[in-house]
Amino acid sequence: MGGRAAALMLLLAVVLMASVSARAESTAYEVADGLSKTTGFVAFGTPLAMILTGGSSTHRAGRHAADAVVGSGGVCEGLKQVFHEARPNNPLATDGFPSGHTAIAFGLATGVGDQYHEWRVPLYLWAAAVGWSRVELGAHYWHQVLGGAVLGFAVARVSRDSHEGVCQGLFFDEDSPNGFVGLSRRGEVALLSSDTTLWQWKLQF
Repeated sequence: MGGRAAALMLLLAVVLMASVSARAESTAYEVADGLSKTTGFVAFGTPLAMILTGGSSTHRAGRHAADAVVGSGGVCEGLKQVFHEARPNNPLATDGFPSGHTAIAFGLATGVGDQYHEWRVPLYLWAAAVGWSRVELGAHYWHQVLGGAVLGFAVARVSRDSHEGVCQGLFFDEDSPNGFVGLSRRGEVALLSSDTTLWQWKLQF
């Protein structure tokens, strides 16, 4: 429940930020700018909060969500290098498709929503609002946002159904106490022309 409480606090923070930016004199652009800025905070902060504060099941769900978010962002950046599409506010840009903000937002919504169904509606509403904000800001066309949404959803589902996740075990090393991949450094000092080991070390991170 600790992880769910932390996720609730993050979601409430987003609602508060949106409410403040949506005061009567705010323009749609200002509201969109506020929503867009929540993407990284929520997409990366929610899995981190689940991992740090939750029990074993919430901890694992947080690792799945982190894998979905990081995987969505990585795949998105790769596709940008393939399609080379422009942006509405920058015809010379080549990183328009797909929308990265939308991809990681839907990656989180799907990654967490698949574990906790009660979170699906608020998270998908937030992810859809992020997609709208990218169009309103002139950062993406609608088809680029739709592509990001489909990408985030698909990557999160692949992460859910894969034993090692999209990031090839980065968040799923069961031999490591915290569940993350263990990076080890090994070495030894031996006598010259001898089988005798003087000192051996291993650092585990």
